[in-house]
Amino acid sequence: MKPLASTVKGRLLTLAAVGSVMLAGATAASGSSGTAASYISALGLHPPNVTITGHAGARGGLFFIDPFASSAKPIVGQPGAQILDAQGSTVWFHPVGEGEQAVDFRPQSYERRPVLTWWQGTIAVPPKYTNVPVGSPEPGAHFYVYDEHYRLLKTVSEQEGWTPDLHEFVIERNGDAMFIAAKAVSMDLTPYGGQANGQLEDSAIREVNLKTGKLVFQWDMLAHVPLSEAQVAAPAKGTWDPFHMNSIDLLGHGGLLVSARNTWAIYDVDRNSGKVLWQLGGKGSTFTVSAQASFYWQHDARMLAHNELSMFDDGCCNVIPTGLAPPEQEAHGLILKLDFAKHTATAVHEYRHSPPLRVVPSQGNTQILPGGNVLVGWGQLPFYSEYTATGRQLYDVELPEADESYRALRLGWVGLPLTRPSVVASRAGTRTRVYVSWNGATQVARWEVLAPAHGHTRVLASSRRRGFETAISVNAKVPLIQVKALSAAGRVIGTSVAVHVKAPPSAKTAASFAGANVTSQTVRVSKGAVAVTVSCPASTYKRCTVKLLLKTARAVKLAGRSEIITLGSGSATITPGGSAAIHIRLSSQAQALINSGKGRLQANALTQSRDGHGARASKTRRVTIAAGSSSGGEEPSSAY
Repeated sequence: MKPLASTVKGRLLTLAAVGSVMLAGATAASGSSGTAASYISALGLHPPNVTITGHAGARGGLFFIDPFASSAKPIVGQPGAQILDAQGSTVWFHPVGEGEQAVDFRPQSYERRPVLTWWQGTIAVPPKYTNVPVGSPEPGAHFYVYDEHYRLLKTVSEQEGWTPDLHEFVIERNGDAMFIAAKAVSMDLTPYGGQANGQLEDSAIREVNLKTGKLVFQWDMLAHVPLSEAQVAAPAKGTWDPFHMNSIDLLGHGGLLVSARNTWAIYDVDRNSGKVLWQLGGKGSTFTVSAQASFYWQHDARMLAHNELSMFDDGCCNVIPTGLAPPEQEAHGLILKLDFAKHTATAVHEYRHSPPLRVVPSQGNTQILPGGNVLVGWGQLPFYSEYTATGRQLYDVELPEADESYRALRLGWVGLPLTRPSVVASRAGTRTRVYVSWNGATQVARWEVLAPAHGHTRVLASSRRRGFETAISVNAKVPLIQVKALSAAGRVIGTSVAVHVKAPPSAKTAASFAGANVTSQTVRVSKGAVAVTVSCPASTYKRCTVKLLLKTARAVKLAGRSEIITLGSGSATITPGGSAAIHIRLSSQAQALINSGKGRLQANALTQSRDGHGARASKTRRVTIAAGSSSGGEEPSSAY
């Protein structure tokens, strides 16, 4: 996977999804493509909101993504494992700790029980992590297995120096788990242009018994694939990543289909002997690959029926000292037909994004859905899309600009949390406002609001479930509120505790709102704009809605008059404890002032903010606006 090149960043900033709708109550920040959600009944959860164009097919289930950010820009919302429905509403969200990522998130089966699995750890991305190749797992990573009640069942950790790799974790029918692992190996790399005392990262398939944790099988790529197959040169310093294995598919004959990004190749491996039976693509391909069927830096190779094979062709990119090399071709989902008699590979179907996404530096997947539709996850770019079998785009989902998901999958899942529904109620005049959610419950169709008193309850209102959190207005003033969750058949499947109805915010409560803070000290101009970072205090009720004005710190003489000049403005909605980069397009007058001031201009950043109660606060902070390069290349170039 690779962080976005500056050309891609510019592309994303100009995308316009015509006819799209922002879901889950999201309010887009000015100049950004999305926001994070905030919930009154689940204060600690802030998954990214999504924007949807079109309609998903009727078959396929829920959507599984793992939002995180690998570029220089901070993630919008929290990183974690996220389940969404076809309308873009979050069904379950599991945030991970700061500095960690959850990757390869999906439902599987273990001992005939439905489970959720994912990798959790830290992905090495420069400049913070340079001890292992970019995109590799830092030591200390794990795979987790959770049951349908969202309880941890199993953990797979590092063994014998092999670090669990983020790219693949498969539970087999016999209950064993097969996964990719990475390990540093020291060796003489001078035959490949590297150092005599060099180091490379080896990739292996390891299989462990989930009950005992014991290793039952291993296939080491270094022992079976020549280093001369690598499409990336050994570096003058640092660790070489010649293979970068990124997917395993279990074949019907007991073999293994293995994809390696950095060899541009897919291998059929005999599990018993370890030998490579055939190779598709790369320098040692045993197939003749037609021009339309060619692929580069691919991910997610899967064998299909009728000798067809699906993959995501990133088409990009090698890492060079100055960043990313030009892409070989436009990224797309791809299905090939393999002729084993003639040893040829031809393209059957391609799945391209509309509008085109020219450069996808890393990650991605292509999934065949029940009924024949195809889901494509666009990896490092913040999209996933559903197509007809022949390639017509039906449905497109966009995450906030900085966010990405290693894969996007659509699969069936029934979540049965052991927690109770979460409810918050507050008085609003003669009415009571009720907010209810139940993280991970997939069978809720309606909510019933009750007033418990003296050992009895009476029904105050009923409402269909509307997204992750449902707001219900009740025409009653009662001291206690309780909520029941009903299935589509009307069966009670969960009941909240009874909660006290909160009084409306007092003047003292409103006065305690501290207001949003500008945290930037110096902002640099890039492509005629600046990004000012603003934070929302953790104690804020529900959200900070912020308007930001940039004005000259001192009066400027224009046409014989001295006056304070407004340089630009922007806005954002920020979750409590979070921050956002508000992008402000500078006027031509502002840019002229910066240039006349030897590339620097003192400005006042004025924030006008309000919280979820409507309490308001205003603040001013001095910032320096500095001229920047015209290239806009703010993000590191790396690959994984």
